[in-house]
Amino acid sequence: MTEQTFDAVIVGAGISGALIANELSEAGFSVLILEAGSQADNRQQYIDTYYAAEIKTPDAPYGIQDGSGGSKVQANPSAPHPGVPIDARWKDPNAYKTDPRYYFVQTGSVAFGSNYERIVGGTTQHWLGTCLRFMPQDFTTKTSFGFAVDWPIGYADLEPWYTEAESQLGVAGNVAADEAIGIEHTKPYPMEEVPVSYLDQYMGKKLNGKQVGGVTITVESTPQARNTVGYDNRPPCMGNTSCVPVCPIQAKYDATVHLNKATKMRLLGSGKSSVPAKLVTKAVVYKVDVGASTDQVTALHYKDWDGNDHKVSGKRYILAAHAIENPKVLMMSPWKNGKTVANSSGQVGKNLMDHICLVAWGKTADEPIYPFRGPLSTSGIPQYRGGATRKTRAAYRVEIGNEGWNWSAGAPQSNVMELVTPTGNVKPLFGTALRNQLNKECTHQVRIAMELEATPLQTSYIKPSETHMDRFGLPRPEVHYEIMGGAKDVTYAGTDGEYTVKGYVESNNVAQQLFEQADISWDTTVDASNSTPGVFIYNNTRYQYRGAGHVIGTHTMGADKSSSVVDSYQRSWDHSNLFIVGCGSFPTTGTANPTLTMAALALRTAKELCNDLSK
Repeated sequence: MTEQTFDAVIVGAGISGALIANELSEAGFSVLILEAGSQADNRQQYIDTYYAAEIKTPDAPYGIQDGSGGSKVQANPSAPHPGVPIDARWKDPNAYKTDPRYYFVQTGSVAFGSNYERIVGGTTQHWLGTCLRFMPQDFTTKTSFGFAVDWPIGYADLEPWYTEAESQLGVAGNVAADEAIGIEHTKPYPMEEVPVSYLDQYMGKKLNGKQVGGVTITVESTPQARNTVGYDNRPPCMGNTSCVPVCPIQAKYDATVHLNKATKMRLLGSGKSSVPAKLVTKAVVYKVDVGASTDQVTALHYKDWDGNDHKVSGKRYILAAHAIENPKVLMMSPWKNGKTVANSSGQVGKNLMDHICLVAWGKTADEPIYPFRGPLSTSGIPQYRGGATRKTRAAYRVEIGNEGWNWSAGAPQSNVMELVTPTGNVKPLFGTALRNQLNKECTHQVRIAMELEATPLQTSYIKPSETHMDRFGLPRPEVHYEIMGGAKDVTYAGTDGEYTVKGYVESNNVAQQLFEQADISWDTTVDASNSTPGVFIYNNTRYQYRGAGHVIGTHTMGADKSSSVVDSYQRSWDHSNLFIVGCGSFPTTGTANPTLTMAALALRTAKELCNDLSK
């Protein structure tokens, strides 16, 4: 066992870890970053792996070849990560033996449908790039609507950090569209908005000014961390439609941008230079040590991929491994009085949330709208994100997809299969006839997604499995996911356990009205199988949802140490030299994709760490 000491030890090389490492490095502090996964030598390796994958899932570029000489790509057994559940095996804990995508041990009544990466760069390697700010009312849902809890900070506290995050990531957007729904900016976006697609223009022409679901619609460009001009030594977007899972030219931001800065010496002016951070990959952290008399964290333990044990120490410790992996490590680490590390509140692992998505798809009747060109989404409808209706049901955002039926039904590959292997007496198509029909099918496809805010529930949680282990003998995450609960199950008194599904039902009605107004057929179907992941029953009606890839909650922040895990700086209430950062700190989800808020919180935490270490 080896041991080293640093000013700060960071677990996880995703966006939170990368931003904090960069800030500490610039301030002259020694930093160690431990990452469970590996790093490709260059971007082309990820692209080649993506090409080789039989199924083009979000994690397809980041696995390993299965060794059979074929084109199957499997999750890495040394740093396993979950795939999106696709069949009845989602609740079979032994499915992992034959398909490593089933990393979770799922025990809830519904499937947790989101995944993440355990590689250098984290899940920003496959994210879409959407960079929405929270609305001011998202921080005060208890005061404003009687729902859940207020954050310990407000929009005004985070606004300067939103501005800083937009500058560091390079966000392209339209301030006027934000301010129209009450999101004020003190500075403009660094870049002008991403040009809207032809499909977006069609939707705007059909929907702008229409009254649907009690709001007046305006289709707006979506803020996103995607270059529209050369920015931060990266090129402008060239319109590749593979943003998920990989941008081939890095016009879309990912966390390796700040990792590369943090790990290199840079001249900072006034004769000063940064202290390069040290990045150690293939380092699976599994235990946190706490001093018995001080309640201070004293060391972290990790295994390398050969199974060797290592121990590292620092003045400050930052868990930035993910909203699933952070609580798993904490709950694997004994502390005192039967408690595990940072868990005097008993809330570590609780309140696991996601933006469940209603995905609707259809076709335009006559007019082609030409999806599959440009980024996967460039616009949305933000007017459903707020308002008085939040007193009774969840709010949501409408995302307009630019990838046809790819997410919803596997197009265009699925269209090809249907045309070359039709059922019944229909003749298969080949050659020119196939190309012509495929063009007719795909140029009319439309997809929208309604992304619902979630309800914090005590019965939705993650913990280390007691029976199912990975190759190192470390527990796999046991995920018990729920989207609605009774009064005893909700985290906050007065919160309606059906809040989210009531919003889902409303969004389903709105989606159908939007399609009707836009002259789009409704081709969406619900799988009738009880074993299908992502199906729930409400008022005797079956509904099907998808995961948004937004893993939120599990170490929530608050103003009271008895009911939260960290304070507003993401510092553990129990151990003042431990910070637990990321989307897991969110007490509520709002309707915004979480990455920009996570980045803003990370920069705010980094400032607090610099102040701490300077004392």
